[in-house]
Amino acid sequence: MQTIFLKEEECYCPLDKFYANVAKHLGYDVPYDDEKHKFDCRKICITPSVYQKIKECYKQRFNDSELTVAMLFLACGPKMTVNEFPDKKYIAEVEDGFVVEEMEDED
Repeated sequence: MQTIFLKEEECYCPLDKFYANVAKHLGYDVPYDDEKHKFDCRKICITPSVYQKIKECYKQRFNDSELTVAMLFLACGPKMTVNEFPDKKYIAEVEDGFVVEEMEDED
């Protein structure tokens, strides 16, 4: 398990961008629209503050409802089980296998 300390602006984004931000902290070069990498949402946990920033993004940028954001997190979001610290609110804990690199077909 690796602990990643994030900046607030790295959390105010859609889930796919957030996952790419976390992957960059792990040493992966993952562009925002990359299709060679997939993320296993079962292998990442976050703090409540990270959840709030992602939710805020969906509500403000996309005008999504609380229910829509909740359903998104149920389907493909990280679990909100990491404790915060007074000076470190934006934390993700990542297990091995979070970033899955797709193999290219050789035809």
